[in-house]
Amino acid sequence: MNAGRLFAALALLFTALCAFGQSYPKGPVRVIVPFPAGGGVDTAARILAQKLAEGFGKPFVIENRGGANGNIGTEAAAKSTNDGATLLFTGAGFVTNPSLYKSVPYDPARDFEPISLMRPDRSRTSSLLPSRSPGESGLPAQARAARRISRASSST
Repeated sequence: MNAGRLFAALALLFTALCAFGQSYPKGPVRVIVPFPAGGGVDTAARILAQKLAEGFGKPFVIENRGGANGNIGTEAAAKSTNDGATLLFTGAGFVTNPSLYKSVPYDPARDFEPISLMRPDRSRTSSLLPSRSPGESGLPAQARAARRISRASSST
């Protein structure tokens, strides 16, 4: 290897190592929730934002932009600067709206980079809890004894 190539390789390695030293986030992070405050998606986003703020030591600020089944807030996130300072916390409408509306102001595959899936796998959880009859629904013994446990979900 000649000296020029060695120098270029070392410079590239140094640049990569410096990039690893940068911390995320550099400042406050805006978390767009495309639904009104107080709903299920908003509540989950607020819990997550609080934990992220504690972990990163930077504020994660919730911005509710409800309307059009999430399209208004999702459009705002799609048009934001691609610098990691804006996150979108959304629900199923994110991927179903393009098939429900004539046009949407974003492309789920092109305009966004997925970070995490927040929905727990209820089917796997319920299969871990054995039930003796259909009425027990796989609930723990304490719940079956109390008979006061109810379940609600905004999704299937």
